[in-house]
Amino acid sequence: MPLTQSAFVYESYHQLAKEQEREVPKDFDDMFAGICAVYCAESDAQARAEAEEHVHAHFTKALAAFDSNTMSLIPGHMMPRGMRTWLAATSGKEGQSLVFGFEEALQNGTLIVGSPRTCIELIRRQRAEGKRGMLLAMFQFGSLPHKLAMKNIALFGKEVLPAIREG
Repeated sequence: MPLTQSAFVYESYHQLAKEQEREVPKDFDDMFAGICAVYCAESDAQARAEAEEHVHAHFTKALAAFDSNTMSLIPGHMMPRGMRTWLAATSGKEGQSLVFGFEEALQNGTLIVGSPRTCIELIRRQRAEGKRGMLLAMFQFGSLPHKLAMKNIALFGKEVLPAIREG
């Protein structure tokens, strides 16, 4: 989900809670999550060279059947009451496509690819612009081979994770 849409959901939830005079759970902001494909390499150029074709497969094959409305239909994603509300709210409406090009995905926050420093900046952007307190990172996506996924995970764990844990 693009950062602007994520921020809209976040703000809408807070506004609805206020209108209904309900308390927002104290850990809501930290638990509000977004999912992104993440690829970290030694440099931005190397990350793009290694990940771009697999990012393309991720968006055009794995996510091509979904849009921003049907993404909510993933089994286990919502309770029956929520499903009824969702069906009533989206009936006859076309959702936003989840198929993005590489540059568009980087810009809208649905993709994090780059050097450790770039990945850190893009993750911080998730919190600032998308209001996401938690990142659900996909380290293997699209057609990314196991060897590159393991390299990605190792570099992310060594250089990115410690930096984002520090704040």
